[in-house]
Amino acid sequence: MKKNLYDRTVEELRMSIENIWEKINVQPKEDMPPIVIPVTVEMLSELTDRTVIRTLDALSHLLARFGEIPSLSRSSAAKMLKKSTKTLREWEEKGTLVPVYIEGSPYYRLSDIEGLNIKKGG
Repeated sequence: MKKNLYDRTVEELRMSIENIWEKINVQPKEDMPPIVIPVTVEMLSELTDRTVIRTLDALSHLLARFGEIPSLSRSSAAKMLKKSTKTLREWEEKGTLVPVYIEGSPYYRLSDIEGLNIKKGG
């Protein structure tokens, strides 16, 4: 089962926080020993806070841009419209339906699918 956008965002945020230590440790090229920059707990907390703020800010821009989180997979949208996934791909090529790609997979806004349902009289 595919995770929804919220779960993916939370997981990416968690991974970003876990990887902060890796970003702090600078790895030089070739045979030089690694450079380690000591960081206080306060500095680490600040970095974590900034990561959280930037992630939430990026998510708010996504919500503002699309108005809602795209949450329907191609197969779910096809079932709702009682069409095949091939038909949805054809509509995408024509520009009738515009997916949002998340990690390479197409997702659709519920309002777009409902709008198509209304147009076809369903």
